[in-house]
Amino acid sequence: LSEIKANLGRALALRELKPGATHWTSRLGTYIRLYGRKFSKEDHVMLVKLYYELMTIPDLELPLVQKFAQMLTTLLKKRELLSRADLELPWRPLYDLVERLFYSSWEPYGLEWYPS
Repeated sequence: LSEIKANLGRALALRELKPGATHWTSRLGTYIRLYGRKFSKEDHVMLVKLYYELMTIPDLELPLVQKFAQMLTTLLKKRELLSRADLELPWRPLYDLVERLFYSSWEPYGLEWYPS
């Protein structure tokens, strides 16, 4: 897990979402499938906040939003591991993401908006 966290941090520091962050996201998914959520509560909260922030980056490509959202769902799947007091996320970025993707001003014209 320490290798995954270090390399994920390095990829984000270099602003390398593709392939860096996506590769280490896949490795984290493999780690969770093999060992479960065998990490501290602080690491769990940090990873949830990280993937929430990654998912809500403005104008992020849709496949990346999907990949980060899947990891966020995996991390949040077991409700008993985190309480409401442990984790508080801002609602506005998620609302803006939904607005941008599902309620485009181009929708009445039959056009879909995909970030560049």
